[in-house]
Amino acid sequence: SKVRVVCDQFGTPTSTLELTKGIDSLLFSDNYGLFHATCEGQCSWADFAKEVFRLAGKDMEVEYVTTAQYLADYPQQAARPANSVLENYMFKMTNGHMFATWEEAIAEYMTFYSTERIQERFNGKTPAEVRAEALAADTPIQYPIPENKRIQKYKARYAA
Repeated sequence: SKVRVVCDQFGTPTSTLELTKGIDSLLFSDNYGLFHATCEGQCSWADFAKEVFRLAGKDMEVEYVTTAQYLADYPQQAARPANSVLENYMFKMTNGHMFATWEEAIAEYMTFYSTERIQERFNGKTPAEVRAEALAADTPIQYPIPENKRIQKYKARYAA
């Protein structure tokens, strides 16, 4: 399989786990102001996609294309900045908090969310265990989504 991803747009991918650590470092401090909270390093969207597929163990070819090439095929896509790299200057200046590199953070994120995060709705299994179970099953396995207020409101409004 192959996926086309832009290689001339750069950013600093940041996981929610890393963002949480950064916010936590500020909670009980006297620091205030505008803080950019991003992982260290930078990459293109194509580099990011390639790393995600590698970590997931997926045999996926990432075709590096320019923004112009991509927009020629998908003209409805919104324009994106070529460079959205941010610097954590305020963190470094005030409390010294250092974010992980984007590579370290995405590896930690993927490990946590696929193999460590036990989910009640999956009967105490991790997403990776549920995937393995589903792939080995002869018939579909169903895990009902517990109802919450949003689902109840939707049903009340649209159920016939």
